[in-house]
Amino acid sequence: MDFFGAQDAARRRAGWLLLLFAIGATGLVVFTSLLLMFVLGLFGNVTADDPTGTLMKFDGPAFVGFAALVTIVIAAGSLYKILVLSRGGAAVAEALGGRLIAPDTDDAASRRVLNLVEEMAIASGTLVPSLYVLEGEAGINAFAAGLTPANAVIGVTQGAVDGLSRDQLQGVIAHEFSHILNGDMRLNIRLAGLLHGILLIGLIGRGLFQAGGHGAGRRGRDSFAFLLVGAGLVATGSFGTLFANLIKAAVSRQREFLADAAAVQFTRNPQGIAGALKRIGAASVQGLLVHPRAPEMSHAYFTQGVSSFLGRLAATHPPLETRIRRLDPRWNGRFEEALGASEPGAEAQARAPSLATGLASPPEGVPAAGGVTALAQATQAAIDGIGRPDEAHLRYAQSLIGALHPALRWAAREPYGAQALVFALLLDRDATIHRRQIAHLERSVEVGLGGETERLYPAFLATRREHRLPLLDLSLPALRQLSAPQTQGFKAALEGLIAADGRVRLFEWCLSRILLSGLTPDSGPGGPGAVGRAECADLAEDCALVLSLVARIQDDGDAIRLASTAAQQAMGLLETLSLAERPVDHRALDQALARLQGLKPQAKHQLLQACAAAILADEKVEPAELEVLRAVGAVLDCPIPPLQMPVPPPPG
Repeated sequence: MDFFGAQDAARRRAGWLLLLFAIGATGLVVFTSLLLMFVLGLFGNVTADDPTGTLMKFDGPAFVGFAALVTIVIAAGSLYKILVLSRGGAAVAEALGGRLIAPDTDDAASRRVLNLVEEMAIASGTLVPSLYVLEGEAGINAFAAGLTPANAVIGVTQGAVDGLSRDQLQGVIAHEFSHILNGDMRLNIRLAGLLHGILLIGLIGRGLFQAGGHGAGRRGRDSFAFLLVGAGLVATGSFGTLFANLIKAAVSRQREFLADAAAVQFTRNPQGIAGALKRIGAASVQGLLVHPRAPEMSHAYFTQGVSSFLGRLAATHPPLETRIRRLDPRWNGRFEEALGASEPGAEAQARAPSLATGLASPPEGVPAAGGVTALAQATQAAIDGIGRPDEAHLRYAQSLIGALHPALRWAAREPYGAQALVFALLLDRDATIHRRQIAHLERSVEVGLGGETERLYPAFLATRREHRLPLLDLSLPALRQLSAPQTQGFKAALEGLIAADGRVRLFEWCLSRILLSGLTPDSGPGGPGAVGRAECADLAEDCALVLSLVARIQDDGDAIRLASTAAQQAMGLLETLSLAERPVDHRALDQALARLQGLKPQAKHQLLQACAAAILADEKVEPAELEVLRAVGAVLDCPIPPLQMPVPPPPG
C-alpha cells in the first residue's frame, strides 16, 4: 500500500462523504419540515372545489422557517459530535465503555495484547497507541480510533482477548494499524460526527414519543401532539438512519479488504487474520456489540459489529466468507475449524525465527556492511516504507524490545517511572550541568522523582543509542495517564532540563518534538489529522529551514555543503536558497514544521526524500540524522519505520 497515496485517497473520500451527507441532510430537512407543517395544520384545507389543497396550498414562509430550524438542529448535532470526538480515539473508546489498560498491568491476557501493540508501533514507526478493552462485550471485535497516529487508540473486546490465539490477535491488531497508517481513522471519526446530525432527528422523535406516552393520561391533546410529532420524527429519522447506514457501507467496505491485505504484509501470516475471521464466524454472537452506542462507530470495527434489518445491503463490512477466501483460498467453508485453541508450542515455534534473526542498525558514523549502496537502499526503504511496515520491521521491533535494559523497559510502563526515564534521557554527562539538572528536578517535580531519575541513569548509559527513541515510544502510553496538572509540571521540568546548559541540543529538540506530538498533538492547519493542500513550492522557505537542520548536523563545512547540494537537487525547487549558510533557530523551526503540516501528502514525501538525500550525501548515516528524520516525520504525521541493515556475516 502507498501511504501517501492512501492519504490522498482519504481526502477524496472525505469530499464524497460531504456530498453524500449534503444529499441525505437535504432530503431529511424537506421531509421533516413537511411533517411538522402537516401536524401543525399549516397546509391548505381540502374543499370540494379544490381537492388538492392539502398537498399544494401550504404556508411557504412557514416551510422555510421549519427547514431552517431542522437544518440548524442537524448542523448543531454534527458540530457537537465532531467537537466531542476531537479528543481523539480515547473519546470513542470511552463512549463504547472501554477500560484503559495500564501499560504496567499484570493481567496476562491484557499483557499479551499490549505486547503486540508495542511491537507493531515500534515496527511501523508510530507512537504507541493506548489500549482499551471493552469488558462487557462477548463478541470478537476490535477497532482503531483517532484523528492522527499521535492520539490513536486500539480497542478490543473481551471476547477477542479471551477467544483468540496470539497469532490471530496479531492479525487483528495489524489490520487496525493499517487503519491508523492510511487515514481511515480520521475519516471514520468525521463520518460518525457528521452522521450524528442526521441521526439526531430520530433521537428527538423518540424522546418526544416517550414524553407523550408518559403523559397520555394527564394532558390529553398535548400528549397526543407529542405522540404524533414524535412518531413522525421517528419515521423521518428512520430515513436518516437508513441513509447514514448506506453512507457507512459505501465508505468502509473496500477499506476492509485493503486493511486485511496490509495485515498479511505486516505479519506474513495470512492464517492469523483468517483464523480470527473463522473464529468470529463460529462464535455464537460473532462480532456483535451490545453497547447502546455501538451503532455510532459500526463502520470502524474489525468486522460487522451491529446487525441491520437490511442485511448485506447496509452492511458496513464485506461478508466473512469473502474476506476469508481472499486470505485462504483453500478454506473449506467450515467455521468450526477455528474453534480449537491454537497450540502454544506451535505459535512459539513459528515466532522463534523472528527473534533469532533480528536486524541491527549500522554502527555509529560508518557505512554498514555492503557499503554505501546497501546503506542508501536501507535509508530509502525507510522512507518508502512509511505506512507499509512488513515482517522484517516486526522482527526488528521484537528483537529490539527484547534487548532493552529490563529496568528501563519496566520503568516505561508506569507514569512515575516513565517520567524518570524521559528525564534520564536528557541528563547531561558534564558533571556540573548534571548536578544543575538534578537540582532543578528536586525543586520542580514530586518528591523522589529526581532520585528515581538518578537510579535509572546508569542503565541509560549502558543503552545503545538506537534504543533511545523506542524507549520514548514505549513510555508514551504511561505518560498519557498523567493528569492535566501533572502533564503541565512534566513539560515544565523538561523545559528546565533542556535549558540547564543554555542551549538546545539536537537530541533534546528531537525528543521534545516527539513527546509533544504524543502528549498534545498539534492541530496544525485544518484541524487534527487534516490532509493538506500545499505544495513544497508554496512553503519553500520552511522546507529550506528543515533541510538546513538535516544538512548542518555535521560540523564539517564540506559535509554541510555536500548535504545541502544533495537536498536541493532532490527537491528540485530550492536552487535559489542557500542551505549551507542558513542558521537553524529551533523556535523558527517549530513554526516552520507547523506550517509544513499543511503540505499535500506527496509533497511531504518529497520533503522526506530530500532529507534522506542530505543524510546520504556523505555516504554514512549518523544516529543523530536518523533521530532528526524520525522527529520531522512525527510532526508531519508520517511515521518512519526503523532503519534496518543486514547483520554483517561473522569473519571466516
